Amino acid sequence: KGPRENPLDEYKRIYGREFGAPRSGDESASEENESSSGATKMVKSVKGPNKASKSTKKSFTSASGVGNVYEDGSEGVIDDDSSKSNKKCAGACPDVVLPVCGSDGIKYSNPCELKVAACKYPDQNIVEDDSACSKTSRDDRLIKTSTGKIGTM
Repeated sequence: KGPRENPLDEYKRIYGREFGAPRSGDESASEENESSSGATKMVKSVKGPNKASKSTKKSFTSASGVGNVYEDGSEGVIDDDSSKSNKKCAGACPDVVLPVCGSDGIKYSNPCELKVAACKYPDQNIVEDDSACSKTSRDDRLIKTSTGKIGTM
């Protein structure tokens, strides 16, 4: 039997402790309950030299075929879209039509929509800029909100 054939052994190898909640009689329970335990803190804060980077994932399938375990403890998602920011951006804005022009020349239905675009594409440095929309005709000033409603600027 190899070291990766037993998922519980693999869990202990990766996380340095047994799987499951500690029991009062376990030696591991007393170690984890000590808040000043340097060993526990070191295990959590130090990455080993064999950790996979974010862009490469090595998976190991258990002998039972139950699932995969990734070396770096992640869920195996690789983000190759370098144009988008890694920070969390708002997913929805209020249904308010208060049009603003962005420095990218796009008309946003409200300031929230502009902030979401600026968050998702920080490399474009999108800010509010009224002059970017000043050379448009009335037909160009029709905007569409995120909910599909149409308004005018």
